Amino acid sequence: LASGGTVDADVVFLCTGIVPHTELARASKVKVTERKALLVNEYLQVRGKTRVFAPGDLNNSAVEKTAQHAEDQARTVAVNIRALESRQRLQKYISHPMPLVISLGPWCGIFEYKQFVVTGIFPGILKQLVEWKEMWKLRYL
Repeated sequence: LASGGTVDADVVFLCTGIVPHTELARASKVKVTERKALLVNEYLQVRGKTRVFAPGDLNNSAVEKTAQHAEDQARTVAVNIRALESRQRLQKYISHPMPLVISLGPWCGIFEYKQFVVTGIFPGILKQLVEWKEMWKLRYL
């Protein structure tokens, strides 16, 4: 962690790639969708497992599987883990429309937000700025 601390975990799931890696979950009798996503409730808890959460690409929530949504879901999960530990009410995950910037090379891209779409050099430069900003945030991890 940025603070220098560590987090201990009994199990860690690799959640990268196009198809979620849910073999361990299925072996534990956790239900998955046809696309192998874990079924979660409105608090991002795995259905039938009140102490297990699944943020990001691994779940079946109806949001685009982007880093922005994964980060947003991770924040909700962090709040809910604290709430569980202190016996407080859980927070529902509510998705919000987020802009999508896709690079199509160093000087070309696509920007999409709701029904608004722009292509060309502006989105390409914007994508480079977004990447720079994200790398800057991670510089001391």
